[in-house]
Amino acid sequence: MTDATRIYIACDPEVAEAQRRALGWLADHRTADRPCRNFDFRKPGSYAYAFSLCWQPGSITLSGDLGEMTITHWQAITDLQSSLKWLAGSSYDYLLGKARAVRVYDPEATLTEVVRWANEEAIEAIRALRDERPRRRDFDDAADWLDARADWLDALANYRKFRVRDPLGRDKWTPDPLEYHGDIRAPDGWEAWLRLLRATHCAPKAADIFTPGGRYSIKTGLEAALSTESGAWELFGRLGFDEPLNVYKWSSHTIAQITAMQWGAGRALAWLEGESAYSWRDPEPGFIAPALSARVDR
Repeated sequence: MTDATRIYIACDPEVAEAQRRALGWLADHRTADRPCRNFDFRKPGSYAYAFSLCWQPGSITLSGDLGEMTITHWQAITDLQSSLKWLAGSSYDYLLGKARAVRVYDPEATLTEVVRWANEEAIEAIRALRDERPRRRDFDDAADWLDARADWLDALANYRKFRVRDPLGRDKWTPDPLEYHGDIRAPDGWEAWLRLLRATHCAPKAADIFTPGGRYSIKTGLEAALSTESGAWELFGRLGFDEPLNVYKWSSHTIAQITAMQWGAGRALAWLEGESAYSWRDPEPGFIAPALSARVDR
């Protein structure tokens, strides 16, 4: 062995043993040249947002002012031009999966999802009550219609009342229970908003779930609770959710990185082919190709 091929063996016995094991695995390895191609992209006279793409069989790597990202796909990334075409023409969501990028928690989208969940049953209950209103034309007998109408009016009267159990264990209905943490039950469709009120403590009365101002106060409390991922997990734990409603999205920086990689792949193809990078394929529906000049400076 020449000095250039020797490596330092550590004095620590455990480290030294691990090094010797690794050298044993590598003993029969031989050196071979590996194809690689780099492309640099920057505005003349500036390094702002300058980046490079490095292609080699199996991977394409972004580096530079936009950070680093590596897309790995041994089947798709083979020869140079087909790899660049694959990168330029694939969906960003698919490519980010190949880059093992991680979605980040989105508090605003999570708040929207929680409000959607709470409103869903309330809206359904309102529609059901409206649709169940008995109409005279649907009854042959007037007495039957009057009985059905009386039942519907009772349901309408109790629509915004809470079921409360008194000390004797009897149920009664009240529009404004004094304590919303007690043994009360919201009317059909409003249980979700009552659960949110109990979890946030952001409105003084249970009946506030029926008013826009009361629901706005609850949403304000939700916004604070959902502002962090840990806060969201804590809130959904208090609500008794087995699966939280957390929403995760790609960060704007991650989207910028994959956009640069796809744009750069198109420019690299133009460099190699001497024409527009998208002359080789028909754009898929909804696909918007980056604006590329047909003229390529070599």
